[in-house]
Amino acid sequence: MTKIEFVDLKRQLNGDPVAGTIAIGFEIASAIDELVKKTSFMMGPYLESFERAFASYCGTKYCVGLNSGTDALEFALRCNGITSGKVITIPNSYFTTASSINQAGATPVFVDVDRKTFNIDIGKLEEAIDEETKAILLVHLYGRPCEMDKVMEIADKYKLKVID
Repeated sequence: MTKIEFVDLKRQLNGDPVAGTIAIGFEIASAIDELVKKTSFMMGPYLESFERAFASYCGTKYCVGLNSGTDALEFALRCNGITSGKVITIPNSYFTTASSINQAGATPVFVDVDRKTFNIDIGKLEEAIDEETKAILLVHLYGRPCEMDKVMEIADKYKLKVID
């Protein structure tokens, strides 16, 4: 039986001529060494350099590097002006989805999931929307994206923000 690694760091670090990957271990070790010597663990020039490069890669003016997906969700909510009201999401994602909504000042409203995809059940989405609803925070699970066309149609109908 062949064991297939979930993440094959050896192949990435050492390279693999069969797979056509080049070794990046020395480059990573050098970058970490430089970072430790300068004690630039948070903020600073490395983050700024990453933000500029990633913004350029995405074809956008700005990028903000954050420490976690949890902070990214809260940041996205706050940047969209959502500091109160209700935000629709699903109950079967990691607890930080709901806690990020709460930290931003809004209230999570859970919509059940589709039994086949485990993503938000589009058929139940509109039922959860009321006058206090400000956004839909989607979680795409197990490599299956939500039905974005239908979600956007509903969001446009009710003038809701969509964060995914």
